Amino acid sequence: MNTLLKMALRNIFRQKQRTIITVLSMLFGYALLSVSLSVGEGSYNVIIRQFTDNNTGHIQIHHQDYLNKPSINSDIKNPEDIYNQINQTFPKARISSRIKGSALAYGKKRVLPVPVVGIQPNAENQVTQLAKKVKEGHYFPNSSNQELAPALVGKKLAGKLQLGIGDELVLISSGADGSIANDVYQVSGIVGSEESMAANQIYLNLQDARNFFSMPSSVHEIIIALTDYTQARQGAVLLQNATDTLKTLAVDPWQNVEKEFYRSMEADKQGNSVTMLIIMFMVGVSVLNTVLMSVFERMREYGLLRAIGVKPNRIISLVLLESSILSALGCTGGFLLALPVNYWFQEVGVPLTPPFEIGGMLFDRITGEISLYTMLFPSALVFTTAVLVSLLPALRAARVSPIEVLAHD
Repeated sequence: MNTLLKMALRNIFRQKQRTIITVLSMLFGYALLSVSLSVGEGSYNVIIRQFTDNNTGHIQIHHQDYLNKPSINSDIKNPEDIYNQINQTFPKARISSRIKGSALAYGKKRVLPVPVVGIQPNAENQVTQLAKKVKEGHYFPNSSNQELAPALVGKKLAGKLQLGIGDELVLISSGADGSIANDVYQVSGIVGSEESMAANQIYLNLQDARNFFSMPSSVHEIIIALTDYTQARQGAVLLQNATDTLKTLAVDPWQNVEKEFYRSMEADKQGNSVTMLIIMFMVGVSVLNTVLMSVFERMREYGLLRAIGVKPNRIISLVLLESSILSALGCTGGFLLALPVNYWFQEVGVPLTPPFEIGGMLFDRITGEISLYTMLFPSALVFTTAVLVSLLPALRAARVSPIEVLAHD
């Protein structure tokens, strides 16, 4: 092995200019891959965290048919029993419940059909940070002396209905028991912006929504926020099988609840794969060119090695060892180049002008992420590519005929 290593090093540094060009191509290939993965994963994770932390939570529990066919009567009975099971399974989880329905909303000059969401103010704020999205007025007070129950109105809907802070909002609908639901509320806050998911929604206190929809104790949705969104699938399966009650309900991770959003993010990640393939093709062509040139220049040397009894597998090992050393040099340099760039993306990022909104939260910069995946996967990819493209020249060198080479020379 020592002899092979010495020969490989000698051959590598025999043509210093070509070696430097090859190492630089690997170096920049690694760096481009690492930075692309860092920015892709970082931005992807930031968007998902903001989306789940501000809208859906990580796991949702519904009646079996609710997601496919939402109905006011597809509710969850006695949700308090489910809360206890969730707390036992995930002691650090944050939990909130919602009632969802629809109503006709009467503004100053217009009447519009609107979605109405009944929430637990404190619990909802812990799960989705709803209080931070109130742009005008105030969030639900802990106690209120006003005659009318408070309501939060989405920014776009408030504009359509010409409603401001303190104005009266009339809602008319039908209750879960078939009765006519109607009541008057006072606008206490305007939520989000005209582009946010809350733009056209009305939020009521859960108890006020129960009174309005004649649902004394049930809810439509229980949302759960875990410590990490990546635990959602595993956590949903764990909860689904926790008790007989939960087995009769639909326990879904956010990927199932928001299928279109999840698919769009996956499609975006697949687009990044095309970029990686292009970079690896460029690296592979560079390595192949270097190894082929080296092999053809040293055919006489390989012929002499075969003539003195060196086995073909030793020659193959020699060529592959040279490629491995080049890969190691390129990846080391690429790591040293990519690390500070990825760190800058992670800590600072590139500002977006103008920023865009996700779930009522501004996404104002492109960020990166330093992880084992973003730093080690590119090195594995570059190394594997270099070794694979070197196999053909290595086999060519191993099959050389000593008689033909020496006679030709």
